[in-house]
Order: sequence, then structure tokens, then C-alpha cells
Amino acid sequence: MNFDKPVDMTRATHYGNNYFEVYSRKLKRIVKLFSSLEYANFLTLEMNPFVGKFCEQPLEIEIILEDKPKKAIFDFWVLYSDKREEMQEIKYLNELNEIDEKSSRSKEQIRRQKLWCEENKISHIIRTDKDIYAGRFYIKNLEYLAAKSRRYIPLEDNFYRSLVLNTLKATKKITISDMVKFEILPIGHEMDYISYLYYEGIITMDIATRPIDGKMEVSLWQINH
Repeated sequence: MNFDKPVDMTRATHYGNNYFEVYSRKLKRIVKLFSSLEYANFLTLEMNPFVGKFCEQPLEIEIILEDKPKKAIFDFWVLYSDKREEMQEIKYLNELNEIDEKSSRSKEQIRRQKLWCEENKISHIIRTDKDIYAGRFYIKNLEYLAAKSRRYIPLEDNFYRSLVLNTLKATKKITISDMVKFEILPIGHEMDYISYLYYEGIITMDIATRPIDGKMEVSLWQINH
């Protein structure tokens, strides 16, 4: 499957409580998101080097249940770099655990999606706020990194990338402040370049449990060891 263009939706037709339009470097287009949780999930996809591409609101399906046509729209389609695909539904955990009309509506939507995915042999994943907010600082840090890397085009990338790779191969870990001190990052664009390398899957940091500052330690992604 391949989805490049989202289903045309107006804000009034969606149950989300916030609306975002944000440029995706990975997709090279504006992405429209209908809740703060969808926006947070977008950040996890945009900044995940193992995600090749994705599409928000990719498909409206129609299946027959109880002899009646029923419709549903997925929140995300994801294609990973290893060619795995999945459809994602984004929900707050308490919305699935409550016993009320909204919860019943969500469960029915998920039921339709799962049946369609089973018929079409594609994985169906429910991602809740518990899954998406992987740590106290995770989404806020991803938002910072995404904003810094979104339109940044590094100059002398080969030169500085070589400096970073050689340093990290020798030291295993180094703080951002030391990277600045030893001038292995472009002067004046240090955090832009850090964010760019994270986006590219060259470096990793413990962004889940602490804020990004000079004391943050940087290491190589395992795939680049």
C-alpha cells in the first residue's frame, strides 16, 4: 500500500480538541493534525529514522457489519524502512477505558478498522498517550529537535559529520557542551546540526528523561556503530 495524500477533512468533522498544521521534512509537505495527541504522534514518526514515510488520515474505509455499510478513517499509515506497514489509531487511554458514549464510539471505530486490516493483511496498532509520551521530556524534546531540523540545510556536512563520527567512535559518549567546546559542530548552528543528525539517525540522546541542554550526552545510533 502507499498513501501520499490524506483524506480531505474539515475541522468540524473530527473529534479532536486542537488543530495543527506543520511542515514535515520527511514528507516535504504540510501535515494536518486534529488533536494534540495526533501532533505528538506525528513528532514520533517524523523524528524516527526507522520510519520511511507516513500519511495522516490516509484512508476512509467502508465495510459491511450487521448487514449495513459502516465507515471509519485511520489516523496514520506508516511505512518503516524495513518495508513493514501498519495502520495506527491514536486514542487517549482513558477514552478506551471509560464506559460512556464517546468510549463506545471509539471502540466501534477500532472494531471496524481491525476487521478491515485483517481482511487486507496489514497490521493495526492502537497508540495511546501512554505509548506516545515515552518519558517526562520526550515529546517536548522531540518538538524542539523537529523545529530545529525542519528546514535546516547544513553547510560542509561531510566535514562536520566526519568530525562527529570519529569523535563518538573514540569516546562513545560526549556532552553537547564538549562538542561545542571542541568545535566539532558548525559554529553558530550547533543545535541545528545536533537536531539534524538526530533526525538523520546518526546520533541518539536520552531525550525521554531529561531536557536537552549542554549536559546532555550524545552517542551514535546503534545502526551506525
